[in-house]
Amino acid sequence: MKKFTFALCCLFLYAMSHGGCSPAPGTNEATGSEQTTSDTSKDAGSQQDTSTTVDTSTTPDTSTTPENATDPDTSATPDTSTTPDASTDPDTSTAPDTSTDPDTSTTPDTSTTPEDGEPNNTEAETTDPDQDETSSPDAGAGEAGVPEGSSEPSQPENGPVDTTVPDTVPPDGGGTSTCLPTKLQSTITLTSIALTVAVSPDSKAVAAGLDDNTAVMWDSSNGTSLRTFSGHTDWVWGLAFSGDGKVLATGSDDTTGKLWDATTGTLLFTLTGHTDYVNIVAVSPNNKIAATGSSDSTIKLWDVTTGKLQQTYSGHTSDLWGLAFDPNTSILVSGAADNTARVWNLTTNTSVRTLSGHTDEVYGVAISPDGKTIATTSNDSTGKLWETSTGKLLQTLTGHTDYLSAVAFSPDSKVVATASGDTTVKLWDVATGKLLSTISAHSDLVNGVAYSPNGKFIVTGSDDQTVKIWTCP
Repeated sequence: MKKFTFALCCLFLYAMSHGGCSPAPGTNEATGSEQTTSDTSKDAGSQQDTSTTVDTSTTPDTSTTPENATDPDTSATPDTSTTPDASTDPDTSTAPDTSTDPDTSTTPDTSTTPEDGEPNNTEAETTDPDQDETSSPDAGAGEAGVPEGSSEPSQPENGPVDTTVPDTVPPDGGGTSTCLPTKLQSTITLTSIALTVAVSPDSKAVAAGLDDNTAVMWDSSNGTSLRTFSGHTDWVWGLAFSGDGKVLATGSDDTTGKLWDATTGTLLFTLTGHTDYVNIVAVSPNNKIAATGSSDSTIKLWDVTTGKLQQTYSGHTSDLWGLAFDPNTSILVSGAADNTARVWNLTTNTSVRTLSGHTDEVYGVAISPDGKTIATTSNDSTGKLWETSTGKLLQTLTGHTDYLSAVAFSPDSKVVATASGDTTVKLWDVATGKLLSTISAHSDLVNGVAYSPNGKFIVTGSDDQTVKIWTCP
C-alpha cells in the first residue's frame, strides 16, 4: 500500500516535473505578450502612414512622406487610399470610396508626385497641425489642387496671369493698344503756316516747321511754348526727332539741313551740300544717321555726332518729298515727285526696290513700327500700303478728295493716319484698308500729321495757321 501510495506520488511528481500541469499550448503569457506587441507595432505603423496622408491630402508634394505623422485618430480618413504607403493598412487600402475621390485623383499637381511615394521638397508642411483643415479636398478644390505657397515648378498655371501687367495695354490707347484719337484736345494758334509736324519720343512735346523760317516746340499736354529754333533763312519743310529725343533735325528751302539740341535749342550742325530745297529730313532710330531729301533729286546721309556727310543716294529723277527709316536702321524708304517710292539698303547703300503704283507725285512715306508695312501718300489722292519685305501692294486707301500730304502709323502698327489737302485727316485699318474715322481737322490744307509714340494722341498742322492735338474720346 505504501508502495502503491509511493508509486502514485512518484507518478504525480513525474507528471509535474514534465509540465503535465502547464497551461494549454498557445496560452503562455510571455508568448502572448510578444505577439500582442508585434501586432500593436504593426497597427501603429499603419496609422503612421495614413495619418500623414490626412495632413497633406491636398498637398501632393508631401502626401507621400510617412515619417512625420503621429495622429492615429485620422487613420480612417478616406484620402489615405490614394497614397501608396498607406496600402499596407488593410483597413484603408481597400476603401472603395477613396480610390476614386475626384478631388485628389484629378488634381494637376499630383501627377508630378512619383508613384513610388518619393517625397518632394515640402515635407516640413506635414507637421503643421493647422494644415489639416486648409488642405482638405474641399478647401483645395478652388485652387485646382495647387497648394497655397507651393513652389512646384511643373505646374505654372498662375504664371501667365501673375506675370501679365494689365497696364501695358491700357484702355485709353497708351503704349500698344489701338486708339482712335478723334477728340480735339487743344489748338495752338500761330501767325504762320504749319508746314510739317513731329512728336518727341517721350510724347511730351510736339513741334512744327513754319513758313516764317523757324521751328517751334510746345508742351503736348497744354500747348505751352517751350522753345523756338531760329537759324534757317527760308521755309522749314522738314522736321524730325532723333530716337532718343536729344536732337531735332530740320530741313529748309534755304538748301540746308540743321541739327539742334532739342533740349536747349542750340544749333549743333548745319548740313550743307544740296543744291536745291531740302524738303524732308529723318533721323535713324539708333540716333546715328540724319537723312535729308532735296529737290535736287538726291538723298544725303550725315553723321549725327559730327555733322559730316557719309553717303549720297541717287536714283530718283525728281524732287524728294518723303523719307523714313525702319525700326532696325537697316533700310531707308524715300518718296519723290517721280511717282515712286524706293527702298534703300543702308548696308550696301543701294536701291533694292522701287514701289510703283501711284499716278502722281509721292509726298509722304512711313514705315510701321513693327517694320512690316510701308505707307505712301500721293498727289493722286490715294494712300497705299506695301509689304516691306517684298514690295507687294497690300491696300489702296481711297476716300480723300484732294492730295495726301503726309502719313503716320500708330505705335502698334494697326492704324495709319493720312493728312490731306481736303482739310481732313483719316484713320485707316492697316490690316484691311478700311476707313475707321474721318476728322474734320482744319479749315484749310492739312500739311502734316504725326502719331505720338505713346499712342494717346496725334498732332496736325495746317495752312490755317494752327497746330492741333487730338486725343482718344
